[in-house]
Amino acid sequence: VLTLLDAGEATIGSLATPRTIVAGDNSLLVTAALSRRRKSAGGIDRVRRSSTSCGGPLPCTVCLGTRETGDTNGDCVFTDADSLFLLQYLVNNVTTGLIPEQLSQFDVDTNSVVDVADAYFLHRVAGGLVNFLVNVSVLPVQANPSCTVAVNVTLLGG
Repeated sequence: VLTLLDAGEATIGSLATPRTIVAGDNSLLVTAALSRRRKSAGGIDRVRRSSTSCGGPLPCTVCLGTRETGDTNGDCVFTDADSLFLLQYLVNNVTTGLIPEQLSQFDVDTNSVVDVADAYFLHRVAGGLVNFLVNVSVLPVQANPSCTVAVNVTLLGG
């Protein structure tokens, strides 16, 4: 964890003065180090994609590679266009022409409500400010001999 933030996104502690979450209803926002972003000549951000767009009409029912997490517009890749698509979905109340693979990506924060906060989160992931968390596992204090909570996650960048 590089940064611990409270609900108002104010920093809690620092590397010099770390803070421990002792008990209660706590959540962590994991952020990536911004210095890891790569820029091409001229200072333009490079876009790295692990998948390829289907190249056909959207939404793609079959992707040429793996459909990326956050792909709300159905083109098989995750970009900031997905946050824009989700905003347009919310504003225009689009209900036709969507496929299950798209709908499964709409509730990014998994609170059972699709809203502007989901689009904002997608925008932040696309910008490299936060990451998707997958494969989350928690070993509670009762099951851990060191009397600590162990949290393991996989970070997916945008």
